[in-house]
Amino acid sequence: LSANQFPFPTDKYFKNELSINKNLFNYERRKKNIIPLKTNNSFEKFLEKNIYYDIPKIFLENFIPNLNLVKSYKIKCNKIVSSFSHHYNELFKIWLANNIQKKDKYFIITCHGGNHSKYSGLFNYENNISDKNISWVKNAKYNLPASKYINLKKNRNKSDNLVLVINETNPYPAKWEDFPVCLDNLKLDFFLKKFQLLLNKKIKKNFFVCPKYFHCPKFKKILRRNLEINQIKKNFSFSKELDNAKLVICDNPQTAFLDALRTGPTILIIKKNEWRPQDILKKNYKELEKNKIIFYSLDKAIKHINENWDDINKWWLSNKTKKAVNRFLNDMNCFDNSVDKWATYLNKN
Repeated sequence: LSANQFPFPTDKYFKNELSINKNLFNYERRKKNIIPLKTNNSFEKFLEKNIYYDIPKIFLENFIPNLNLVKSYKIKCNKIVSSFSHHYNELFKIWLANNIQKKDKYFIITCHGGNHSKYSGLFNYENNISDKNISWVKNAKYNLPASKYINLKKNRNKSDNLVLVINETNPYPAKWEDFPVCLDNLKLDFFLKKFQLLLNKKIKKNFFVCPKYFHCPKFKKILRRNLEINQIKKNFSFSKELDNAKLVICDNPQTAFLDALRTGPTILIIKKNEWRPQDILKKNYKELEKNKIIFYSLDKAIKHINENWDDINKWWLSNKTKKAVNRFLNDMNCFDNSVDKWATYLNKN
């Protein structure tokens, strides 16, 4: 409303269920359109051989029907803001491409979560398609509030739950990551076995895992092999379980880590050479490691949990820990609640 506009109901127009999928996969036609590459690089040869067969039908066999569909939408705007749909929503991508090619629309991308990795798994995709690509990380160029957290609850309820949030490997990865991607997820199996072995018995009774998608059958098997059924929460239950967590453990520094860190006791367990942060945040990471929020050793993390469980606030609310957490969240723009800053920015651009 500060920008004199009502929120736009994207689901009405861009649900993937609305996409047209009548035309079948046409192997021969795809084969005829392969553009030969002059290369001796084995990986580039692999791409040349396979990429035309991996492109979704919505962008080839069914592209024209879906383009005509989005052209029929009577959507009038001169600014487009996206934080997620330009990643995975195919109808939105077609509508977006059709609109921004006309050069009369201003397209802004804003981070949908707490991603602050040094290496983007999307290469330069977001910079190439947008007029402005705005990160949550404070810098000289942009300093806008993390929109997800504006007027969002910050405190948890009292509880004895220990909640583990894990990074799931999808059967069909959409980007490369700064860590090994494997459907067997040996790291998860190792994680859970360690917790079962080293975690104090009284804590183990309240130890739960929050999956997100539950896409992969192998992922389910690993969880069920190491945990009781009642220890595995429903998919997409993290927001609810976060409210009732005494401590949250994350194995990746993405959205859930920021969600948890701003609401109460949280630790991050990663490997030293994985999930590397942007250079501007290296100092924050060192400070978080020093105050036992980031761990590069699973054994040390579990030892910290066992030693501090009975009086976790003694560690979490200590001046040094609070200072490290607040500095990091401030540098990630997670404290600013001003929607007016976004309205001003959008009205100026």
